[in-house]
Amino acid sequence: MPASLEEKKTYPLSNQFQGNSPRVALIINPISGGKKKKKIVATLAKHLEDRHFAVKIFWTERPKHAIFIAQELKNLEYEYAVVIAGDGTFNEVASQLVGSKTVVSIFPSGSGNGWAKNFSYTKNLKTWLLAFERLQTRLVDVGKIGEHYFFNVASVGFVAEVSASFQGLKKRGIRAYFFDLFRSIQNFRLYAMRLSINLLQSSRHKNFWQPKNHPSPPDSLFFNQFQNALVEKKQQEKQTEEVFTNYPTEEVVFSNLDFFLGRTFGGFLRPFPRKNLEEGVLNVIISNPWGDFFSVPMAKQKKLSFLQKIKNFFWLLQGFFFIFSRYLFGWFPNNIFLLEEKVRQAEILPSFLSQPQKILIQVDGEPREILLAPGDSLRVKILPQAFKVLV
Repeated sequence: MPASLEEKKTYPLSNQFQGNSPRVALIINPISGGKKKKKIVATLAKHLEDRHFAVKIFWTERPKHAIFIAQELKNLEYEYAVVIAGDGTFNEVASQLVGSKTVVSIFPSGSGNGWAKNFSYTKNLKTWLLAFERLQTRLVDVGKIGEHYFFNVASVGFVAEVSASFQGLKKRGIRAYFFDLFRSIQNFRLYAMRLSINLLQSSRHKNFWQPKNHPSPPDSLFFNQFQNALVEKKQQEKQTEEVFTNYPTEEVVFSNLDFFLGRTFGGFLRPFPRKNLEEGVLNVIISNPWGDFFSVPMAKQKKLSFLQKIKNFFWLLQGFFFIFSRYLFGWFPNNIFLLEEKVRQAEILPSFLSQPQKILIQVDGEPREILLAPGDSLRVKILPQAFKVLV
């Protein structure tokens, strides 16, 4: 890649763009969403040039190439950057432009386009151009997990495994995503981790995040007798680590842990249809199809009879039904297979970590690996209104 983007003339510019014309960079991932984009790019560029924008076009040529393009845009103080791709490429570009003067927009053309659905972004070219011409900007929240920014959702567990598997597929698109999702269900596993969170609001049993030996309030109406019995099984493990949040720490067994900034996920899931990116909070969903967040399930502890295996199968089937119903339709928000919280920051401490280990996470649909040593933790926080977008 050239030392300066100004030296890379990737699209013919007319003389009228010399001087103080606002500069727009079009950053395109040619393989996102499995769709050809040359016609869309040519139409966008011509339309913007006709409105006296100085247009530059950059095609990504390899994974993470968009990161280096965005770094140069930041150094050159471009006024606008338009990402023509999906959530993954948008994350790479936006992560480099947090706190900069560059205003970011997206023309959704990926497999999920979850972040774009938080706003009025559309795949209709004429509608998108009309919205762009208004040049209305907003400051929105940004999440950070470890050293990675996220703009819609970050996950630990099952969804991260799906993202890693999906990245290795040759075909892209919603069909490939569904296929990979159901294939991954067959190999789901449980994770035992300690969580410390700055709790703002909880939809579950109120005693869960309270310090040890604290008087418990009356039982929540949201939980039945079965769930209350599980809560009483909390482990009384002595806490030796000092956590940065200084909030109660709890050992939790889960299959997936999601931190939501936005309302949609994966393009078709809408767990928080009324959420916006300016609330200053993270919505957290912790899921476990076994329904027991405080102990390893029986199936993992000892050899079971055929009848018990059948019972466990139908119990798991029920768990997946409730979890997917919550994510897909917003149904059953307080069922026993989900814990839901609102937080500003959290800390994740993997249990049983005796040597350095890579933890797989996903940020906006893209898998990332984080190396944690014994005693290390994974910190999650929200940066309120830290990112400027065009809406």
